[in-house]
Amino acid sequence: MRPKHTTRLSITCASVLTVVVLLLIWLKPAYGQDEKKIVNVDESVNPGTALAVAEEESIASDQASQTDDSVAVPTPSEKAVRFYRSGLWWWSVQEIWSWFIPALILFTGLSGRLGRFTERIGKKQVIVTILFVAIYFLIDFLLTLPVNYFAGYARAHAYGLSNQTLGRWLKGAAVNSGTMMVLYIIGFAVLRILIQRSPRRWWAYSSAVVAAIIFFYLMIHPVWVAPLLNRYGPLQDKTLEADILALADRAGIEGGRVFEVDMSRDTKALNASVRGIGKTKRIVFWDTLTSRLDHDEVLVVMAHEMGHYVLHHMYRTWISISLVYGLGLFLTDRMGRRIIQKYQSRLGFQNLHDVGAVPLFMLISGILFFAMAPLLNADSRYRERQADQFALELTHNNHAMAQSFVALQSTNLAVPYAHWFDKLLRRTHPSLGERIDFANTYRPWEEGKPGRYDKLFAPVNNR
Repeated sequence: MRPKHTTRLSITCASVLTVVVLLLIWLKPAYGQDEKKIVNVDESVNPGTALAVAEEESIASDQASQTDDSVAVPTPSEKAVRFYRSGLWWWSVQEIWSWFIPALILFTGLSGRLGRFTERIGKKQVIVTILFVAIYFLIDFLLTLPVNYFAGYARAHAYGLSNQTLGRWLKGAAVNSGTMMVLYIIGFAVLRILIQRSPRRWWAYSSAVVAAIIFFYLMIHPVWVAPLLNRYGPLQDKTLEADILALADRAGIEGGRVFEVDMSRDTKALNASVRGIGKTKRIVFWDTLTSRLDHDEVLVVMAHEMGHYVLHHMYRTWISISLVYGLGLFLTDRMGRRIIQKYQSRLGFQNLHDVGAVPLFMLISGILFFAMAPLLNADSRYRERQADQFALELTHNNHAMAQSFVALQSTNLAVPYAHWFDKLLRRTHPSLGERIDFANTYRPWEEGKPGRYDKLFAPVNNR
């Protein structure tokens, strides 16, 4: 007979998933929700569909008001819309699944049994923690693998966005899971000791430890983890490299590190990013960029990443994640004790410092990150807008920036405007339509006004 707690848990998770999926089915791609006008640059789009361009009179009016170098927001192809909507659906499945697994392990009593099993084998507390976390991550990896396969690997291949072999995809999944496992082993080993020694204030001390671990991970990732999956090296185009380094000098980046990564082995998508923190901070240039962007467009994309670099956005990311984990530890202290007290016989352990409590920490932190997503995403979008502003003030090349976003939308099968619900829960970047509009209109230098970041730039004689 199925335990009542397990039945209630299954019903709750199924209900939440149903509500989310119904919401996502209700969602429209939002380019029709926004009052923004868009023009069709894809001849394959059926103008009779719901994704048709705005009325001809509105388009003509908009085009007449545009400057010579302004760029229109393109209509997404029907293929891009299908990709967008399938992404929403798979995101909801992955999110609920990430809560369901620790809840299942916890409330079926499996966590308690695993705890007692590892205690019999390991004897010493550190060994017990290593064994339990390793087994937990193995179970989680195996249970999430099918979902991640369809959501990531199969979906990207179905839409022609991936070059990745199944072997490389599995290697990436294993490396990422293994890295997280090592970090969580360190974290839980220290956390259990702190709970035992300071039952009331352990969460405050643990927050500092978790912040240090996150900093350590951000610092080592581009040096030790990322090279396990892809090759990083100097830019192949030496003319482009010289121009990027000259731009970096203007942006105040002395001895800046720019690496080209062979992402074309895995994807057809375009991207660049800032990785690392402190001494390991560097700008990472995807080799797919030069396949779709011209010289000026690549430079403005790199100027955007220089904005993240100069404005120390990685530190802000570190602080934000650390604060959420700290809040999660505090809530675990307050809620976790009550949950253990109420369901002790079902859980199979008695205290927060018991190794069987690991899934409880995972469950609460997972739900908390979901609840905090609107704030974290809003902060991320603000930083992305800062980086766009930085890039425009550094290059004064509005047309190249807008064109790079058009290429990004086309190549990555993106839509120009996201629905508010999607924006609230998922979007870490402003929509591409908003970014194109911003690139078209942000020109304070044409009015003789100083830019927000002008003081950070080295002067040049010819702009």
